[in-house]
Parts: sequence; C-alpha cells; structure tokens
Amino acid sequence: MGMYCIGDIHGCHAQWQAMLRALDFSPSRDTLYVLGDMVNRGPDSADVLRSMMALEGSVHCLLGNHDIHLLAVSQGVRKLHPQDTLAGVLEARDAPQMIEWLRYQPLAMYAHKCLMVHAGVQPQWDVGQTMACAHDISQLLRAPDWKEYLGPLFGNEPDQWSDKLRGMDRWRCSLNTLTRARMFDRHGRIDFAHKLGPDAEPRKAGLLPWYDCPKRRTQRVTVAFGHWSTLGLLQRSNLLGLDTGCCWGGMLTAGLFLSTFVPEGTPWAHIDIAGPAYNTGGPWGYTAKGGTGVPVRTLFAALEDIADAAGYTRGAIYSHFGSKAELFLAVIERQRQQFLDGFADVIEAFHRLDDLDGARLEIGMKNFLVSGGFTAFTTTIENLYGLKQLPGLACQRLMQQG
Repeated sequence: MGMYCIGDIHGCHAQWQAMLRALDFSPSRDTLYVLGDMVNRGPDSADVLRSMMALEGSVHCLLGNHDIHLLAVSQGVRKLHPQDTLAGVLEARDAPQMIEWLRYQPLAMYAHKCLMVHAGVQPQWDVGQTMACAHDISQLLRAPDWKEYLGPLFGNEPDQWSDKLRGMDRWRCSLNTLTRARMFDRHGRIDFAHKLGPDAEPRKAGLLPWYDCPKRRTQRVTVAFGHWSTLGLLQRSNLLGLDTGCCWGGMLTAGLFLSTFVPEGTPWAHIDIAGPAYNTGGPWGYTAKGGTGVPVRTLFAALEDIADAAGYTRGAIYSHFGSKAELFLAVIERQRQQFLDGFADVIEAFHRLDDLDGARLEIGMKNFLVSGGFTAFTTTIENLYGLKQLPGLACQRLMQQG
C-alpha cells in the first residue's frame, strides 16, 4: 500500500496519467493526496477533474486558488482572465457535475501526521486552528446559497491575521492564507505581489516565506504544500513543497509517505544517505542534472533548525565555522571520534573489506538509531552510475543485525 502527496497539476492531464503509471497506482491499494490547483493553465482541466471524480475514495483533493477561481467563474461571480484555460470545463455537458464535486473538496487535510494545504498557514495557527479555518470556508462553499458568498471572498484585505477577525473578513483572510500566501512582511501581513522565488529580486525588505516566519506554531508538524512553482521542490525537516511547475515546463512531483512501510506503533527513522541522486530532465533547485547533494543539504537543514531553536542565527553559526563545509566536517568528526573506540568489531569487519569509510557510516547510523530509540529504519535504493555504494553496505550489515 502506497500513500502519496502530489503537487499542482494545473490541467496537465497527460502528465497526471503518466505520474499514476510511474507510481503503479492502484485505487484498491494506494492513496493519493492532491495539494490543490487541479485546473487552469494546462490544456485538459476537464479530463483532470473527471479522473479525480472517478478515483474518489483513493484520491483526496484540496482546493487551490485556481480551483476557487473556477467555481466563481462558473457562477458568473468572476470573469475569465485572458490566460485562463477553463473553457473545456465550463462548456462541457458534465460541467454541473464537475462544479458540484469541486465545491465539496476541502481546503486543508491532516493525515498520517502531515498537514496538507495548497499555499500556506498563518504563523499563529496550529493544526487545529488551520483545520478549523479551512472548515469554515468549506461550510460556505457547501451551503445551499454558496454563490452569495463567492464574490465577497475575493480581495486582499485584511492581509493580517487576528483572532478578533469575524465574519467575511475572517473567512477572506483564511482563504487567502490557505490558497494564495507565499511571503509575509515583518508585521505578519501577506505580501501578494511577490510571486518569484523567496530570494529573487526585486524583493521588499523584511519579507519572509510563510514557513520561515518566527514562532510558527506548525514548526513541529510536517507540512506539505504546493502553489509556489518558482520555489520548486523544497525538502526540509517537517516541510515539503511540491509545486515544481508542471504547466510551466517543469515536472509533476509526488512525495511518498514512508510510514506506509513500517507497522503501526514501531518507532522508526528514515536513513536517506544513499549518495548522489541523478535527474536528467529537471530545471528546479537541487534536482538539476548530476549529483544533487540532497542528503548533505538535509543535514544542514536539520542543523539550521537546531540553531534556530537554540536562539542562534544561521549567520552566527556559519561565521564561527567559516563555511558550511567546515561545519559539516566538524559535526562528522566529533561523532566519529566519540564512537570509534566502541566499534572495534565493526571496523575489523570492514578492514577485511578494505573499507574503513563503510565502517564509519555503519557506526554513525547505528548510533543514531540506538540513541534515538528506533527499532526499525527505511532507506532508499538509487542508481549511483558506477559510484561505490558505501551506505548500502552499511545498511545491509544493520539489517543482518536485525
């Protein structure tokens, strides 16, 4: 049984079907969560919706800003934009059925210890409040007089959340957060103008991605989101951005819930240090052609999270060590020296393989699992194109030890 999250499809039906084939998706066995923006920009929005409807029960969908826009256009509340590609839905014989199905989809989901939204969450929201605010909007869209609410829901004000907001102001701010938010200013206001990557210029001073806002109450929860194609694939501890710009010449990306491989109640960890990953077709971020460095970048993300929790800025950490490379080597060397003496048998076994590096990897992984109280682990298998698979040898030895 596989459980997956998938980013923005945007009417790209051919790519959607190719993804299902790549996953070997079976409706009777697998579950897939779509993070919103199923329609618009691509050529086949109607076929995407029909596919979602046919797979209902095994595919669970969120509403994104383009899906909300389609609902409003279908009811005459908003006009089509010149770049919209929604005519195939609006002119279809089964348009009423598609619109009726669409308005009943949620704006947030929480499953498998993962909070899923289309765009973002307010720093003040925890999981419960996120789900409550999403539920409020869903109640409006599912009401008999739902058309009456559509027009007032659109707009940019208020752009700052307060628990004192009531009525349409509260609903509009909630909807904008869940379906449109990317950047916040230092006062906690949503900036609707910045649509490029978080570090791209021009950029107003003081803007931060919603997920980097201080004291965000969902920091300890895994959050999966889409919406931000210029951000591309984002992988951090407890954070997964999956809009990789399918309709803009990028890719359609899915993430797998690794917990599906582990029995319920078993403490486990995922060890993903299998070396470089290769990708020959992607323009985004770390997934360019050649080695990606994702495992090392993941370690740095964890170290930066620890620094943030301790009250240190990332700049202070890096200025002390001089570079990220020096910081990484310092962490590795400290762990190696601390545990090397206690694993003489492991080192001897790997000496017979003429591979001391493999012994160091096994020592590090075993200590991580034991000290963390984990009784199981998952890992990945990659094509390393002729590179020596040292982590794979260490994983095999750990499996032999149970």
